[in-house]
Amino acid sequence: MTGNAAYPSPPKTMAELHAAIVKYNKALDDQSTGGSAATAAKNAARNQLIDLLRELALYVQIACKNDLAVLLSSGFREMSTDRASVPLPAISGVRLTNGSAGRLVGRVDPIVNANTYEGRIAPAATPAAFLASVFSSDSQHINFDNCTPGDLYTAQFRALSGSEGMNDWSDPTTHRAM
Repeated sequence: MTGNAAYPSPPKTMAELHAAIVKYNKALDDQSTGGSAATAAKNAARNQLIDLLRELALYVQIACKNDLAVLLSSGFREMSTDRASVPLPAISGVRLTNGSAGRLVGRVDPIVNANTYEGRIAPAATPAAFLASVFSSDSQHINFDNCTPGDLYTAQFRALSGSEGMNDWSDPTTHRAM
């Protein structure tokens, strides 16, 4: 944006942006070997950088006056206007492992655009008698509590999304609770 006639007076200078990026990168490096204070400093630097970028983005959005070429000259990218709904792909990478006593942990490969994962289990002796579903926003931690240690369980998973609905249940997998 420096020297760009379309953006004569941005609310923040490019020097301020560069300084915020440098500060965040340093805080990120420091956080990898520091403790909770370093994590707090990293979070503060990240929030400061995000606020600065949002302020610049708003300025660019107003100043470009819906001219894509002018917008792109700022260094910002345009937001997609494609709102087509795409079905969620099938669940893959299904794993069922033991957590703490009486807990089974389901894991599936993450799916783009999925915001929630649903899992259901049933005792292997009665595979059609599924217990209440559990929901998680984390594809790696779909927890089934109150499993009887020593019993074999069958589990299935699916992904859910606000606009795409849900995909089909995964193939069943079995595992013994410990």
